[in-house]
Amino acid sequence: MKPLITTKFGIEKHNDYFYAKLSLITLLLFRYGPRESSKQQEFSQKDSEEKEFSSFIVQALEPALCLDKFPKAQVDIFITVIENDGNALSAGVLCASVALGEAGVEMYDLVSSCSLVQKGVTSIMDPTFEEVIRCLNTCSVAYESRICFECKPL
Repeated sequence: MKPLITTKFGIEKHNDYFYAKLSLITLLLFRYGPRESSKQQEFSQKDSEEKEFSSFIVQALEPALCLDKFPKAQVDIFITVIENDGNALSAGVLCASVALGEAGVEMYDLVSSCSLVQKGVTSIMDPTFEEVIRCLNTCSVAYESRICFECKPL
């Protein structure tokens, strides 16, 4: 596994941003909350890829959260990819999990994630952008010690 380096910058008590670097992937993650909310807000994606990635991140993180402890709490997480070398989705899951933990949101465990590409009989974990383009079969997996979110092809 490639080393993950995160730096937290506090803006306010419940609003933080994180700068994360995972090999050649650089992310900027903004976290707002947790705060009390009376209604659930929908995502505001611009295209289908953003919607698909957001859905994957939500599905990966939700089972790790103790949702029954805070039924009306809301946390908004926005991820901006500054530099991508092929595995930004997995890095986003990792960073979002760390951001939730830093916010004091009760979780069963932190969520880990990685991507895998199949090139012939060879499997490559945490592929580079070039390796992703050259392979037909790619999947991302998010894992928490209690559960394993199903492998989803990209």
